[in-house]
Order: sequence, then C-alpha cells, then structure tokens
Amino acid sequence: MTNSNNTFQESQNTFSRYEPNLSLIYNFSGFNKLTFNYALEHQLPMISEIQDSSMIFDFQTIFRPSLVDFSKIIPKNNYSLQYFHINTKTNSVLFSSISYIEEQNSISNNISYGSDYIENQMFSSRGTKSFRAMVAYDLKFKRLPMSIKTTLFYLDATGFSQFGGIDNVFSSNNFTSKIKV
Repeated sequence: MTNSNNTFQESQNTFSRYEPNLSLIYNFSGFNKLTFNYALEHQLPMISEIQDSSMIFDFQTIFRPSLVDFSKIIPKNNYSLQYFHINTKTNSVLFSSISYIEEQNSISNNISYGSDYIENQMFSSRGTKSFRAMVAYDLKFKRLPMSIKTTLFYLDATGFSQFGGIDNVFSSNNFTSKIKV
C-alpha cells in the first residue's frame, strides 16, 4: 500500500492506493526458470509535465502552460514473462523476456507548428500500450577463450498526441540487434 500527501501551488491532495505485485516462478531444474510477473503501478505527473507558465526552450520551441492536473494518478498494468537458462557444461546463458504494459491514461503533447516556431503543450490523454521483447544469449565455447554475445530487442508502442488540437494516434516500432565476439 502506498500513501502520499502532495502539495502543488497551495493545493493539497492525499492518495492511498494498493499496488499488487504477483510473481509466479517455475523451476524446471536448478538452472532453468520460467517467471510470470504482474504489477499495478500508480504514477503522478512529473514537475516538468505540470509547469504552469510559458517557457522558451530554445530559439524555436515554446512550452505553453500544461493542461495536466497535478492530482491525476496514472495507473499502469505491467505483465511480463521471463525465461532464464544456464548450460552448465559450457556456462552459456540465455535470458528472454516479453512484457506488455498498459496505461489507462497518460500524458501527451499538443504540438502546433508556426512559420518559425513550435509550440508544445502537455495534456492528459487516453492510455498507451506497449509490447517489448528481448533475448540475450551469451554463447561460450568449452575449449576456446571467447564467446559470442547476442542481444535482440523489439518494441511496439501505441499512444495519443495532438497536432494543433487534432487527435493523432502514434505508433512506434523498433527492432535492435547486437552481436559481440
């Protein structure tokens, strides 16, 4: 259970919330493990997301006063599945993780483009969803003094923003791979 007392510009809010965490672990053997995790997290907006005066960030970008309510809690559901394996003969290690994160509401940007400037304003929007997958494998050789480390990462996220007050659904996909000998 989390209890917090927040004051912003002489307004005060007190929050009490339960944040359950569930973890189920199954060991196939001493070095083989499958884990399922669920967590409910509640976040409050950051100070930068609730600023209340215009700010000039650089010669071209203006941040207008935020439309985000400082007392709005942002609940986030996290689901993840992880697999861990060690090959004891070669000491090779495999780790993989899949996670799904869903925010019920989130903080987005409203961007307006002028002829020689950009205005940016924070607002509360509908939630975002993201899917992440990662595989890391460290292949070691029994008789050679070297290893091959491979990492694969995938991200797929969907959320909301605005351009000049018009709703926009954004989607982001990213795939990264790295191999090191």
